[in-house]
Amino acid sequence: MKATLTSIQQLTPDTSKLVFSTIEPLNFIPGQFIMLDVLLRNEGSFTILDGKNALQRRSFSISSSPTLSPFCFELTVKKEQEGFVSDFLTSHVKVGEEFSISGPYGKFTLSDTMSHVIMLGAGSGIAPLRSMIHYIIDKDLPTEVDLFYSNKTREDIAHEAELLRLSKTHDSIHVHFTLTRESEKHWRGLIGRINFTMISKVITPASYFYLCGSPQMVKDLRLQLLSGGIEEKRVKMEMW
Repeated sequence: MKATLTSIQQLTPDTSKLVFSTIEPLNFIPGQFIMLDVLLRNEGSFTILDGKNALQRRSFSISSSPTLSPFCFELTVKKEQEGFVSDFLTSHVKVGEEFSISGPYGKFTLSDTMSHVIMLGAGSGIAPLRSMIHYIIDKDLPTEVDLFYSNKTREDIAHEAELLRLSKTHDSIHVHFTLTRESEKHWRGLIGRINFTMISKVITPASYFYLCGSPQMVKDLRLQLLSGGIEEKRVKMEMW
């Protein structure tokens, strides 16, 4: 399937929201991802690394809800250290460029019948969680959400204003930002990496857990949840 880049919005110094349109409908479930073919080129300060093929394929979680439009989707892309494809996508692509995509794929998906979901994300791991939150709101599902979103500093929080707005306008959406490289002097919110103690006050017998971030973060949180008595069937994971 072909997808055309229609909009680029810089969210943080190293994260951008890319909006794509398609001629064919992309029927996906919140939490799923696509494979994106990226044709690299020497552009400005970007140079294709020696030995690397110009055509690269990468997976990206869809960060918009399927309720937005079957012919439109969004990706939240963060420039990663040593990530030359994410560097190209966040700094050197242009509106109007066409990409090949395949998918959707993945089982990191939301059930419409869950009454309480605790979402634990870091960095660009917000992407599938944002998709789920918008879906819950747009479908008016009876699902209460507690989102814990970890970043290094406040300027690294992708979709910050949007998430705060959603939490203020929807009683069922609760957003908890936590920062790992801010001092209490400059930040009044949570400090440190997400951990079981941090989220324990919002856990209920009905809670399901959605974890998305680096492999180390996801594995650590899974172990903490299981050690805290959470059933494994209630823990859903996605790693990038």
